[in-house]
Amino acid sequence: MKFTEKQIQSLERVIEMIFTSARRRGCVAIPVMSGCFIETGNHLSLQQKDWADGDSAKNVDFTLSPFWLTDDYGRFPTAIDAKGLKDLLSK
Repeated sequence: MKFTEKQIQSLERVIEMIFTSARRRGCVAIPVMSGCFIETGNHLSLQQKDWADGDSAKNVDFTLSPFWLTDDYGRFPTAIDAKGLKDLLSK
């Protein structure tokens, strides 16, 4: 299924609204499904300093996107912005 730019931008706004509500409750990661999360770039940046030097995401600039899709399986984080959503939804 292909998504339009407008649909992707709408999804970005929905994610922002969800996180605004979650932040008020002190939440920095929202489970999407078992072992898969949407996390804030700020939260990942804070965690990153404790990651092992060999971690493939150790040097990612998490300030480039407000939200990231992460998982418990070691996959590389995916930016959840217009470009990241477009890449993710085109798979």
